[in-house]
Amino acid sequence: MKVLLISLASSTTRRNNAEAILKRHEISYDIIDAVDGRLGLDPLLQRYDESGFIRHRGRKALAGELGCYASHILAWQQVIKLDLPVVVLEDDFIL
Repeated sequence: MKVLLISLASSTTRRNNAEAILKRHEISYDIIDAVDGRLGLDPLLQRYDESGFIRHRGRKALAGELGCYASHILAWQQVIKLDLPVVVLEDDFIL
């Protein structure tokens, strides 16, 4: 089964730890560079419906939540392209 690892390129410690675990267990994987919501640069962040989020959550979304949302969209886009069963992991997973 295909494994996709979502990880911020700038979070080298987390990425290295996640890769070490996967390699130790001989699990092949592809990395999806996560969207850093703090930077606000990715076009996927434009999909954020602030009024809808406030209506459902009672507050604005945090930058990290927005980045996580956009990163998972990237993962789902990859899943659609592959048309295969896929496991999506964030870089703080516990195996």
